Amino acid sequence: MEISKKVQDILRHLVIDSWQSEPHQQHQNYAERRYQDVKRLTSKLLDWTGAPISLWFEAMSYVCYVTNMTANASIDYAIPIQKLTGSTPDISPILQFVFYEPVYYRVHKPGFFSESRELSGQFVGIAENVGHALSYKILNEKTAIIIFCSVVRSAMDTAFHNRKVPTDQDSEPFALFKIKN
Repeated sequence: MEISKKVQDILRHLVIDSWQSEPHQQHQNYAERRYQDVKRLTSKLLDWTGAPISLWFEAMSYVCYVTNMTANASIDYAIPIQKLTGSTPDISPILQFVFYEPVYYRVHKPGFFSESRELSGQFVGIAENVGHALSYKILNEKTAIIIFCSVVRSAMDTAFHNRKVPTDQDSEPFALFKIKN
C-alpha cells in the first residue's frame, strides 16, 4: 500500500482514485481473482505439457498472453487486449505451437553440407517485442538458453524429422513425447 505524499500527488495528477481493500478480504480486489486464475492455469499447463518447473515464468507469461487474446465472460465475452487497444488482435501465433512442443529452429551460421542448418528446441512462448508477429521464444535443448526466432517448425511431424540434428536418442528423437500403445 502506497500512501505517501508523492503517491497522492501522482494519483491526483492522473485523476485516479485511491482505494484499498480491507486486510484479509481478497474478494474485494478483483485483480486477486484474475491472479488466482492465472496461477491455476499455469500449474495445469506445466502438468499437462511435462515442462520443468524452472519454466514457470515462461508458462505464466504464455498463459497471460493467451488469456489476454481470448474472449472473457466477465467483460461480456470481449477480448481484453481489444478492449484496451481498440483493435482486433491476431491470434495466429497462438495456433502455431503448443507450450513446450518440440521444434526445429533455423541456425544462421554458415556450415558444411554435412551439418544441419536447424537445431532442436522447445517452444516456450511468443516473442511479443522481438521481430514480427510470428516470432517465438525457443528453449535451446543443449544450452538451456531461451532464444527468439521466427524460422521455426514443429518436430512432432515424423515424416519431416531432421535426421542431421544431433539428439541424445539417435533413433527416436523426442521419444519422451510419443504416445505409448
